[in-house]
Amino acid sequence: MYRSFVVCVLLSVVFIFSALVSWYEGSALLDKSWEWAHSAPFSQMINGEVMGEEQIVQLDYFVYAAKFRPLFPMLMFSSFILLVLAVGSILTKGRWKGSMVLLALLGVGLFAFSFLSYASSTLGGQVFFYFGIAAGMFAVGSALLMYVRFGRRTV
Repeated sequence: MYRSFVVCVLLSVVFIFSALVSWYEGSALLDKSWEWAHSAPFSQMINGEVMGEEQIVQLDYFVYAAKFRPLFPMLMFSSFILLVLAVGSILTKGRWKGSMVLLALLGVGLFAFSFLSYASSTLGGQVFFYFGIAAGMFAVGSALLMYVRFGRRTV
């Protein structure tokens, strides 16, 4: 239990650090008004057409950073996934059915998330697409492997 707690704390620190750096890198969106139409989807949902930098929503900083400087947003995303798995491991207490369901749901969620950046013309969008597909396949594959290994014993 202590080891799991330490892992969660370390992953939280990595997540917070990478989120702050991503937020800072994404603030460059304010200086690039030509990108507002393509990199500010949350602002457009809330305000309609974005006419000034005061209408930019903070979440759009992360979108811009993920598109054009994907290193820290990818680190933030990866640490979040690992944090979900670590907390899920603590909550399921090693029971294979709970772990299997968690992995399957995470895999489906990663597949769905990856298709948000499908056909992106930016490097960051492509990185997130392929990472989401690969991580989703790994999670679903792990869930299937758990079922094959442990599920047959209980049937």
